[in-house]
Amino acid sequence: MPRFRQQILRVLRHGPVTFWQLLPQQDGDLAQFAASLEALAAEGLMERRPDGKLALTAAGQAAVARWLPRQEWECPHCQGKGMLPRGLFTRVLEQWERLAAARPRPDPTFDQGYVASRDAVGRVIFMYRRADLEGRRLLFLGDDDLTSLAAALTGLPREVTVLEIDARLVEFLNTTATREGWSNYHAQVYDVQEALPPSCRQAFDVAVTDPVETRRGFLLFLSRCSEALAEAGSALYFGLTRLETGLPKWRLWLVSLLRMGFVVTDYLPDFHRYHLTNTVFVPEEYPAACPFLPEEPPATPWYASALVRLEAVRRPRPLYRGTVSLGKALYRD
Repeated sequence: MPRFRQQILRVLRHGPVTFWQLLPQQDGDLAQFAASLEALAAEGLMERRPDGKLALTAAGQAAVARWLPRQEWECPHCQGKGMLPRGLFTRVLEQWERLAAARPRPDPTFDQGYVASRDAVGRVIFMYRRADLEGRRLLFLGDDDLTSLAAALTGLPREVTVLEIDARLVEFLNTTATREGWSNYHAQVYDVQEALPPSCRQAFDVAVTDPVETRRGFLLFLSRCSEALAEAGSALYFGLTRLETGLPKWRLWLVSLLRMGFVVTDYLPDFHRYHLTNTVFVPEEYPAACPFLPEEPPATPWYASALVRLEAVRRPRPLYRGTVSLGKALYRD
């Protein structure tokens, strides 16, 4: 039995759940998940109940009767991240939540969706752990998660620069920086399809981005970051999902990142958890999922991504330079 189906049946063995509750408890992409549900229903092992929840049939219960009950493994305090805000970072979390309360609402035009506060601060804690924060020049390519504010609140970076397409966010970030008295913080409007500003080329020690996950869009985001990094030893952080990205695409990107001069030093699965209310793309892009979707919107976080850290073993070489016009292909393959 394919392992994705085994993961699904293992959860359903303990009772009915919604599509959105089941999705993050397996690690296939959305296409594999929908296909697995379709296959299990066709084999008579699973059904969608009138209340919209997914449940095992009698045949399904019999098939898993001898399985080991699902074991809990995730730390209830750190959600599996292996770190908790302490000391300086306790204060940063409190202050970040105060500042973020006034942020602009997500704009679906720019594929925006926010991570939880502990995830944004958790990125900064991990950067500190890897010595990528104190005295470093940081670039954030896109920052609807406001991770740059968490970094600035520590008082540790030498410089914080944000390139962001959303003018509302840029105004909010610069206004916040002025109010907080951060002279080393600057945000400016920037479209990733434009050439990187000359002042940002080979100017940073660390780059952070949450790229789109289309084939060319992903490499464009990481190319801009690589062009911004100064030398060997520079670090690049980004988020990457399994839900929207199959392993063949991952392989393509990993090969491309090696060509650009990077190696993967860290991969932290399910590090970021998004509170996404816009789920329209699921039935639009994965029609096989439609028979299993409940009518109600998801009530719990269901969309997660890994935190990935790269380090340059030589001066990074971007695959894209100058203006690159992708149009709709930036957000959709």
